[in-house]
Amino acid sequence: MSKAIIVCKNCANHFTGNYCNQCGQDAHTGRINSHFLIHEIQHGLFHIDKGIFYTIKQLFIHPGHTLREFIEGKRVAHFKPLSFLIVIAGLYAFVHHFLKADVLAFKFTNADAQSLQPKVTDWMNEHFALVSLLEVPLIGFISYLFFKKYKVNYMENLVISAYLIGQRIIAKLVLLPFFYIHLNSTVKALLLTLDDFIIPVSLFIWAYKQYFEEQSAIWVMLRSFFTYLISYALVILVISVVYSVVLST
Repeated sequence: MSKAIIVCKNCANHFTGNYCNQCGQDAHTGRINSHFLIHEIQHGLFHIDKGIFYTIKQLFIHPGHTLREFIEGKRVAHFKPLSFLIVIAGLYAFVHHFLKADVLAFKFTNADAQSLQPKVTDWMNEHFALVSLLEVPLIGFISYLFFKKYKVNYMENLVISAYLIGQRIIAKLVLLPFFYIHLNSTVKALLLTLDDFIIPVSLFIWAYKQYFEEQSAIWVMLRSFFTYLISYALVILVISVVYSVVLST
């Protein structure tokens, strides 16, 4: 028995099967109701094949292999990189808004800058997703320069950067409650060091070492270390310039 011909509600193409062969639209599209919303939540966030939790799990089990799979075309199982970053950064901003924890590792000595710093810091935390997105081309460019010889182009480095920034934010999110309950300045200094340097550098090295597993481990580790170090220094430089411009006006 032949299958029924379906007219795609998106592009009007005539096809058979579960998905339109021209635009990819699902053949089974009905009215938007509670069943539709529950299905979208389940498959958008919680479904093992495309969920954000699956992507998080893979990034923390074998990050480099996960990144390489996505770059090489195995993408159905993974949450899209920029969407992943926006969701994770948004979650971090939401949690930080309620905890009001002081997680800025660097302080300015200038008295005027110190008076302005809380306002700028609050703005950065309230717009954390935007700030995180702006980091992607910066880190992607530094990564591209250091790993250019390994045949990874700039756009591919943007994808890698988006995932790694999201991974770093998840680690920051885990540490965030500890900033709220810290007991003394020594503990806070240790947490800041972990949060801004030790953990993200370790994650970068781990991911790049796995991604370029066929290359010299020492050189890959050095390149990944300096990728984060230079990127972090440039972010601080940009923030410092912004402070200086604002103070001079």
